[in-house]
Amino acid sequence: EVPRIDLPLPSRAARSVNETAFFDLAPHKWAGQPVMVELIATDGLKQSGKSEPTRLVLPERVFTHPVARAIIEERKKLANQPERRRSVMQGLSEIASEPQAFGHDSVVYLALATARSRLIYDSSHDSVDPLLGLLWDTALRLEDGKLSLAERELRRIQQALMKALAEGASDAELDRLMRQLQQAISNYMQALAEQMRRNPNRQQQAVEFDPRTMRLIQGSDIARMLDQIRKLMQSGARQ
Repeated sequence: EVPRIDLPLPSRAARSVNETAFFDLAPHKWAGQPVMVELIATDGLKQSGKSEPTRLVLPERVFTHPVARAIIEERKKLANQPERRRSVMQGLSEIASEPQAFGHDSVVYLALATARSRLIYDSSHDSVDPLLGLLWDTALRLEDGKLSLAERELRRIQQALMKALAEGASDAELDRLMRQLQQAISNYMQALAEQMRRNPNRQQQAVEFDPRTMRLIQGSDIARMLDQIRKLMQSGARQ
């Protein structure tokens, strides 16, 4: 199975494109392994052209929380060697048996118990991918709190808005997505502030910057930019 990723375009009629897109592939089961990447462009007549394959190592996230790291190790084992389900079940049980190691977080405990139960009662191949997602989200909760999940939701809505702009969506649909984007940004900023309160070292790193080359972006700046985007869209300037 080869993963396919749709790249958002500013316009389906564009003859040339110079865009930047972000895709979080760290949760993919191939993360940390060498892969081949190929770009495919298809026109309105369904004619396709391919780029030369590019070799690279798919980026892999490094977890520092010891329990998150242990969960990710079991996740890797399940992804690469699904026949070792019994070993993964035992590993998850051992992690769950020491709740003090993850601050007695009931959400983490329930996630581990759920994953273990699914491994026991559902031995089908289709059951693996949902479990990989559950274990990944559990590790993120331990590592980042709500920050990573808030960032993922922000990226999702951002890409949905880009796609809607490219496909000529209605003003009502664009307005709905803009409201979602505004809420997602607010949730992300709250999660970021919460993490910085919990981790003073990261907070210190965040405020140490060279004022000659960088500046702080405040909530009012973001609100002003969103208002500018909304006005441009309403005027028909969707590029």
